[in-house]
Amino acid sequence: MRLLLIISIIFCFQSNAHGQQKVSPAKNYYKIGKFHFTNKNYPKALQMFLKAFEFSGRPELFFNIAVCYEETGDIENAIHYYKKHRKAFPTEKNFVNNKLITLYKLIKDTKLRITGGPPEGKVFVNGIFSGNLPLSEPLSMRPGIKIPIRIVATGYEEFNEVITIKPGILFTLNVVMFKKSKKVPAVAIAPVKTSSPAADTFFNRRTVLFTVSGILLAGGISTGIWAVKYNNDYKDSVKNNQTTDSDSKKALFYAASTDLLIGASIVTLIFAILSESPKPMAVVPLKGGAALTFNMGF
Repeated sequence: MRLLLIISIIFCFQSNAHGQQKVSPAKNYYKIGKFHFTNKNYPKALQMFLKAFEFSGRPELFFNIAVCYEETGDIENAIHYYKKHRKAFPTEKNFVNNKLITLYKLIKDTKLRITGGPPEGKVFVNGIFSGNLPLSEPLSMRPGIKIPIRIVATGYEEFNEVITIKPGILFTLNVVMFKKSKKVPAVAIAPVKTSSPAADTFFNRRTVLFTVSGILLAGGISTGIWAVKYNNDYKDSVKNNQTTDSDSKKALFYAASTDLLIGASIVTLIFAILSESPKPMAVVPLKGGAALTFNMGF
């Protein structure tokens, strides 16, 4: 197989006294490249073979470089180095020509089909105008490289995408573009005041509720104290066999009053906390000097 050529050219890097300083690094780069090639790490192998050629200038490396470019999907550079190899080694002409036919077909079959998008959207490939949507047929593309796609249409947000198409593939790009949001001019809405009669009324109402809740709580605490006092008096009278219904009734009355006042205080506090703040008003001027007011939802 022709790929075995990568093994057969190692003799090219045997150093001599005249070119030892130049060829020795090339031999090292070649060995590293061969290792990566064997492990199918073609980008790294390509990097090492190019370095080896930089130091040695050996045309035997053209084939290795071409194969690495082909494996990484860079067909155009692969063709370039296959041609250089054919020129340096005419006996390989037939093999290289067959390889070039295959690669040219891959380039021809590499296409981009665009679906979706708004009608009459303008398509730009690599910054070059390529037609309006919908495209009548797929676009021919260069394989193995990053290609920016840009689509613009009146009233729509711009579409931008960078794609890489593998050799010989018909790539389908589905375009989704959103309509631009309608923006209200800044002068159309009057500034909203931070203070308004409604807000002041809300503030006063909440203040009153908190105050009432505090008064009721204080009253509940006070009656609770009296309930405890009369309850203790009643217990003392029972111990001394001087029971009177008066102390018992007073203790029950003040205990009931305590429950009522504290309960009312809690309910009032809840109303104060849950009171909804009124929404500030904004004014939109209309034609003829009229004005439209509406609630601002914040």
